[in-house]
Order: sequence, then structure tokens, then C-alpha cells
Amino acid sequence: MKRFFLIGLAVPMAALAHHGWSEYDSAKVLKLTGKIVESGYEHPHGHIRFEAKGEGATAGKTWNVILAPPSRMENRGLEKGALKAGVTATVEG
Repeated sequence: MKRFFLIGLAVPMAALAHHGWSEYDSAKVLKLTGKIVESGYEHPHGHIRFEAKGEGATAGKTWNVILAPPSRMENRGLEKGALKAGVTATVEG
């Protein structure tokens, strides 16, 4: 019984530590367009390495973008095959 109690306590604590958004200003939206250099479509979150194009401070920079879990992306219509290297995409967050 003690083992179950300790695991039950540890999982919620890890989840809270994992999803800390206090460093982000949700009032400032960043929208980038560029090419996907590398992608991953695995749990707990998908990701892409992304080279921004255009003008301004973000142009030519490489960004690591953390995406939603694969099941959520699929439910919203983003299939695994859409995240290929070389594909032009727009990310917003």
C-alpha cells in the first residue's frame, strides 16, 4: 500500500513540474514561417526544429518548437506525415 501511495504522489508532482508556463507572456504572440529541418512525432510531445525565414529579428534563426502530444495533433487534423523535413510551415505560440 505504501508503494502505491508514493507513486500516486510522485506522478502529479512530475506533471506540475513538466508544464510550467510562468516564463511565457501569453499576451505576446509569436508567429513564424519557415522550413522544417527535423521533426519528431512521439510522446509526450511532438517537436520540430524550424528555420525561420522572412525579415526582422527572427529571420534566419533556428527554433526548437515543442508541439502537442501526437493524439491531440491527430485529433486536430495534423497527421505525422505533415511534419517532414523541407516542408514550409507556420507556427504560432
